[in-house]
Amino acid sequence: MKTSLEIYPKVEKIVSNSDDPLLVSLFMAAVGNSIDTAVGLEADIVKIYKNFCR
Repeated sequence: MKTSLEIYPKVEKIVSNSDDPLLVSLFMAAVGNSIDTAVGLEADIVKIYKNFCR
């Protein structure tokens, strides 16, 4: 939860500043779903987020 709270302001800024906030929100939701699925697998949430934001 701590990592999610740290990432949220950055994600919100990316979505707000994008040319297509709806599309970017959908991508972020997909990333979030991937993270949720990987919780039991001890996935690196920050790495997933950074890979998406490239």
